[in-house]
Amino acid sequence: MGKISVIIPVYNIERYLCDCLDSILGQTYRNLEIILIDDGSKDSTGQICDRYAKKDDRIVVIHKDNAGVSAARNNGVTVASGEYISFVDGDDWIAPDMYETLYRNAIEYDADISCCGIEQVKQDGTISTLADGRVFSLNKEQLIKGFFDNPLVKETMYGPYNKIIRRELLVDHYFDTKFAIGEDLLFVFGCLERAETVILDNKPMYRYIKRDGSATTSTFSEKRLHYVEVADILCSRCQKKYLYAYPAAILWTYVHKIVILRNLNKYTLVKQANLDFYNNCMDFVEKHKKDVWKVLPLKRKIDYYIVHLVPWIYKLKII
Repeated sequence: MGKISVIIPVYNIERYLCDCLDSILGQTYRNLEIILIDDGSKDSTGQICDRYAKKDDRIVVIHKDNAGVSAARNNGVTVASGEYISFVDGDDWIAPDMYETLYRNAIEYDADISCCGIEQVKQDGTISTLADGRVFSLNKEQLIKGFFDNPLVKETMYGPYNKIIRRELLVDHYFDTKFAIGEDLLFVFGCLERAETVILDNKPMYRYIKRDGSATTSTFSEKRLHYVEVADILCSRCQKKYLYAYPAAILWTYVHKIVILRNLNKYTLVKQANLDFYNNCMDFVEKHKKDVWKVLPLKRKIDYYIVHLVPWIYKLKII
């Protein structure tokens, strides 16, 4: 059985880390290298890492100054020695047979990436998932196009978690540390570009916890502009390399730009500080209106007209 390196960046998550680590140490697949990257935690997270390392010699702990989750993950990749690489968020939880299932499928299908289904758990305990228990392989065209228009591909492929990735795919391929949000998309998309075979066992074996204050649930900040920058990069890449996915990429990017324009009009100071960004989004929206209008959701059509005609309405925060 080949070794799987499990990279876990952790920062100030003392309340949740034990549950995460217990779920990993309880895996039926035992040949794991567990790399904990303590990204300059101020609470007892670092001590918890050290305590678990004393209990299990499969655990490696790296303490470093705070530099963000992408830098922490990159640090883990550089020291990982496994045949496959996996990522887990330190406040999430995985089913006991997740790695056994992922590795078995990787070997059986000679897959470069082996994935499982996801359960997303909200603060109120509500669980949402598209997992239905099917097992199927996805070719590159399905993955690249589906990245923009297929709900199942989006749910299972947007994050680096819930999968094992053949080590060779990560040679000179890292998380881009200049993006605070959206760096996951760039990383996984690059992995999909390099992969020949991807297998999805769509049972919900990875539990993703959406907590208040996380990058994806916090109130609007300038970091959210990064997501639109990433969308531009992916859209441009499709235009150059994957024309079959380009229309879907344009619509996906268009929607994100409409949403960010809406939000920037709510926050005057942020808008003023990013006028070039705002104007570039407006240019894109105008340029591609004819490309997307027939399939653009009604809500975004309304946003289009408000952004152009009465953007001050958003400041009232009534819509």
